Formats: sequence, structure tokens, C-alpha cells
Amino acid sequence: MKTDDTRILIDCDEEDFLIRLNPVLTKENKWSGEINVGIVVADPKSRILDDEDYYYLMQFANLICASVPLMEEDVEFRMKIERFLEKEKKKDLPIKGKCDNVIQVNFKEDGSK
Repeated sequence: MKTDDTRILIDCDEEDFLIRLNPVLTKENKWSGEINVGIVVADPKSRILDDEDYYYLMQFANLICASVPLMEEDVEFRMKIERFLEKEKKKDLPIKGKCDNVIQVNFKEDGSK
């Protein structure tokens, strides 16, 4: 585990929900194949969403996180997601903006060829 002074700080907004993937490493610092999946949100005191919106977004984030162990358990589900991903990769998604390693995409616009 990294010490506090080596952690990377990310600029997040109060309304952001981040899915955190933390790989379990071996003594040789290789990925063991295991992963911890979690949700990172802003401090509740600085939250700008009302309770109902917060609840629904947290439920959505939990569904995303739950898909990881389900992919391991259900091969058909994993294959369906992989096919969907391949299909989506072939589309030119309308990119709204880029900043460092974050890309903003507008899924409401049809970017297919």
C-alpha cells in the first residue's frame, strides 16, 4: 500500500462518483488477478445532490461494481459485455472534451458511422 505522500490526488467535483479499481499485488508487485472494487464520493458535508438523486446515483454505482463479480460468475454475461464493448469501440463517440486522463463523452448524440 502506498503512503499518503505518494498517492495521486485527483480533481473531483462534489457530485462525482468514482469507481476505484485497486489490484491486489504479489510480493513481486505483479497483479495477483484479484481486484478490490469500490466507490469514492465527496465528503457528505460538501455534497450538492439531494438525498434522492444521491441514492439513485449510488445505486447505479453499486450496480456497476456488482457487475465485476457477476462477470466472473456468469460467462454468458461477460461475453455479452465483451461483444457490446467491441461494438461500441467501432463507433465514433462524440467526445465533448479531454483533460489529462479523463474523456467526456456525450452519449445522447449518435456518433455511429
